[in-house]
Amino acid sequence: MSKQTQSKPDKLHSQALNLLRFPLAIVIIAMHIFTDMPAGYNTDNFPIFSAAISFLRAFLQHQSVPIYFFISGFVFFLGLRTWDTDKWIKKIKNRKKTLLIPYLLWNSICFLLSILYHRDFTNLDIISFIKSITITPSNYPLWFLKDLMIVVLFTPLLWQLLKKGGKVVLFSFAALFLLKYFGVIKIYFPAQGLFFFSFGAYMSLNGKDMIAEFAKVSKFSTFCYLVIGIIAMYFYNTDPQVFKILKFALIIFGLFFAFNLSALLLKKGYCKVNNFLSSASFFMYVSHALVISTIQKILEIILHPVSDISWLVVYILNLVLTVALLLSAYYLMQKYLPKLLTLLTGKKG
Repeated sequence: MSKQTQSKPDKLHSQALNLLRFPLAIVIIAMHIFTDMPAGYNTDNFPIFSAAISFLRAFLQHQSVPIYFFISGFVFFLGLRTWDTDKWIKKIKNRKKTLLIPYLLWNSICFLLSILYHRDFTNLDIISFIKSITITPSNYPLWFLKDLMIVVLFTPLLWQLLKKGGKVVLFSFAALFLLKYFGVIKIYFPAQGLFFFSFGAYMSLNGKDMIAEFAKVSKFSTFCYLVIGIIAMYFYNTDPQVFKILKFALIIFGLFFAFNLSALLLKKGYCKVNNFLSSASFFMYVSHALVISTIQKILEIILHPVSDISWLVVYILNLVLTVALLLSAYYLMQKYLPKLLTLLTGKKG
């Protein structure tokens, strides 16, 4: 559908999805930067840093990827309300370009860089490489792409199940995600991806106005997200099990909160979609793991952080510099190496 013929709801859907891509990527990068704690860290001698960690873990940790899965499911099933094998094949071929090729390339890059960095050439064999792309990706953020590709392969079955079973099937997938999340189910399968991808697919297949549907629970979901998030901040350092329960609720409510906030900002004209930032989001997601640890080490050498606030400054600077570096790299590749960028991201910049 061309931009000229898009209806207002469809245009708002597209803008809301695109508006979310960049901040979601920022959240993921931030969470990966704040994974390793400073030397000597504990909640007593790092109260400000500890408060920041509690906030990040409560409100932002594990929030971005479910939304990415939801968007992927919603977009994949657009135009497939009635089954069309030719359309499905076309979509699968497109995912080969947008998912499989970038997945293989970025894992290969990370695999080779890791071997060169550690100078451990004993792992330079086909078995190690196969493990790096099938079991645990060398480029660790790419577990999302791996799970997404697995779910996409089963989309004909998902179409049948969601068409015939509807909400019953969707709630069954939610139950599986719940059981996997709390460790009841031990075997590997993409439970999170299956549920959130199917949630997006269900709305797409049933012609649901995503913005309108989410707006119905806007006040309730926002209230729950904020209140539960504040409570979770307290339990993060006091009771990990209670925190985990609260976090599961936050993952669900966070999906509604994110889309409602995005739609509100667009409707009120507070912000507009920046096409460059939106298009750069995937590149940032797949490449950030290659640079954040190096930037962190350089900042620690230069700034010699000791105090609570100085450590927080180092981590925030790492986030700012990582984002600036990756956006600059994306811009330069877009300008001078567009074909390579197309291969690495699966789309033209």
